[in-house]
Amino acid sequence: MKKQSVLGILTTVFAFAVLFMGTARSASAQQICGNNSSGPLGNVNQYIFGGDQWNAAFSSTNQCETITNSTATPPNGPSMVYSGSAFNDTTGTPADYPDFLYGCFHGACSQNTQLPIQVSALSNWSITSGETVVEPSGDNNDVAYDIWFNTGTTAPSNQNTTGTELMIWVQHNGGAGPIGCCSPVATITTGGHTWSVYTGLNTGNCNCSGPVGAQVISFVNNDGDGPTNGTTYSLNLVPFFEEALALGQIQSSWYLTTIEFGTEIWVGGPGIQVNNFWVNVAAGSSGGSTITTGTPYNIINQNSGSCVDATNSGTANGTTVQQWACGSGTFSTQPNQQWEFEPAGNGDYYVENVNAPSETWNVVNSGTTSGSLMQLWTYAGNPNEVWKAVSMGNGYYEFVGEGSGLCLDTPAASTANGVQLQIYTCNGTGAQLFKLVAP
Repeated sequence: MKKQSVLGILTTVFAFAVLFMGTARSASAQQICGNNSSGPLGNVNQYIFGGDQWNAAFSSTNQCETITNSTATPPNGPSMVYSGSAFNDTTGTPADYPDFLYGCFHGACSQNTQLPIQVSALSNWSITSGETVVEPSGDNNDVAYDIWFNTGTTAPSNQNTTGTELMIWVQHNGGAGPIGCCSPVATITTGGHTWSVYTGLNTGNCNCSGPVGAQVISFVNNDGDGPTNGTTYSLNLVPFFEEALALGQIQSSWYLTTIEFGTEIWVGGPGIQVNNFWVNVAAGSSGGSTITTGTPYNIINQNSGSCVDATNSGTANGTTVQQWACGSGTFSTQPNQQWEFEPAGNGDYYVENVNAPSETWNVVNSGTTSGSLMQLWTYAGNPNEVWKAVSMGNGYYEFVGEGSGLCLDTPAASTANGVQLQIYTCNGTGAQLFKLVAP
């Protein structure tokens, strides 16, 4: 939440406002002003909203947000509309950061979360999140995750992090830029977007190579510059964490303690929206230590009991991937219902059909949005063909697309034969859980 503006001026570390003061359960639309907060929110009370008007220079500006709760499961969640006065901040530091919080912050924690998680164990978790954002034209702001890593399991009461602050700017407007006076140190492609990576020190000077413990690392969406009437994001957060670890910005012994999402405002504010914010953290192990490459498996959906199937035993590019009753009831010896996992690097796999070994799972047209359909296509190593097998610890797996961050899914939790599979926001339901059976 501590950024540089278009002026390129780095800010000093400010203490987070007392998020848990003035907290009230939000059953319907509620206006929150200043540093007050609202919560618990969400389907299992896992979120809190905080006004976080932390910049004292703008304390006289009437900052308010209208909060609407949702108790539906992800990809649904609480929403925020900025309904206060406009800011006009040209000092170089953002005026505020009204945000939703999942995890531990300022010496306290929201309820029913899986945090903290040690960095060394992050590959054993599926951590996904999403939201829909609206940014009016003429504003100078970002809409971003603010994620905190600390050396211990408890965040300091003043929240001057003992580790690293990691930001993911899904959208930005009006020339706002991240901390760091250097050029991007890297780029990554994940979640259907390319992100420029910046590092810097949050200490009021222009030093980009200081101690790790004082670092801020920011991922800026190259496709997210400018106003939007409503853009939906659904991200697998683990690739961002893995990149930060590879760049030495976080340490394997540290802990992920906090996931926030909100808007840093320099100029404007009214009309900014964050709708249906959600986080889903599911235990398990990724990388598939129990999956044997080159071994034929039936892939059976938990909800329907049906097998993943190459339609009509097709062997050509474009053959749809569907669900169909397993040939022998609880398993199948049919080659079009058998699949082999092959290594694609970084613990990921491509999944080929035994009946047509050159044909693999493929998201049609490299889709990255919920509802994109599944087909077979000759493997070429593209992100829409690469999958992470996330063990849910109960004998079932989620299959998360590398290119989209979304999960293999049976539309509308259907149990019917012939339903073409899709990718969809990961939600841990039976429509997205699959067990492997060696026939």
